[in-house]
Amino acid sequence: MDNWNVDLFLAINGPTTPAPWVLHLATAFAQNLVYVGALLVAGLWIWGAPQRRGGLVAVGCGLLLAFAISTMIGLVWYHPRPFAVGIGHALMAHNTETSFPSDHGTFLFTIGLGLIATGAARRWGAVVLALGITTAWARVYLGVHWPLDMAGSYILASVCAVFAVIVRPLADAHLAPLVERLYHWVLDTLRLPLTVFPRRNSSVR
Repeated sequence: MDNWNVDLFLAINGPTTPAPWVLHLATAFAQNLVYVGALLVAGLWIWGAPQRRGGLVAVGCGLLLAFAISTMIGLVWYHPRPFAVGIGHALMAHNTETSFPSDHGTFLFTIGLGLIATGAARRWGAVVLALGITTAWARVYLGVHWPLDMAGSYILASVCAVFAVIVRPLADAHLAPLVERLYHWVLDTLRLPLTVFPRRNSSVR
């Protein structure tokens, strides 16, 4: 497995002096697409159909599980990044913490697969999944992750998407109304305009 991981990494990793526009684009993808994914989910909650919200909460539960598992993996197994073992070219500054699985990949893949699996927003889930694949390419291209890190993130996300499907009934019945009450409290406390942040309940079909 190490052989294919290294060979694929070297095939994707950028050269010592890449074209400036490619470097800037890859850096932007590597650092910022996670925020695009997060904003998309926020938009689905605020302006999307209220009946989506149970699925969104279930995906959030899957995301919590994914990062709990990822943290445990990092605590028990240190997997060095490519530049830490002198392989390839590091084109973006990064610390030497464990690389497996990728936090960026785990975040986007779990959201994308979760939205698809729960049926909360399948088309948008496919968009987030594409963001995850793009981020995976960018972070390997820049030399801060192995392909194995991204494959591990995808597998972990798949498991947690199944978990989101399992907890969806609980989220619909109990968790989404609880999160909505907190959301409405924030709207009231901050006096946010309801024309921009509509007050809609998931119980309304």
